[in-house]
Amino acid sequence: MGKSAAATVTQPSPLSPRERQLLSALAEGSTRAELAVEWGISVGTIHNHIRVIHAKLAARTTEQALASALRKGWL
Repeated sequence: MGKSAAATVTQPSPLSPRERQLLSALAEGSTRAELAVEWGISVGTIHNHIRVIHAKLAARTTEQALASALRKGWL
């Protein structure tokens, strides 16, 4: 018996495209300072994005946020 369509649908990501981009870059080893320079924003803005990501994913650490996003197929 095959899978139903509902079984293969994932929950939509609560993360914005920029938040997903940030998590992906951190997972690949970029530092917050490197990203701030590359994106032309302050390190404080990077920290604010990370704080919002933690809140959206109910994560206490960036590692937990990454694991959650990967597990749910959002990255």
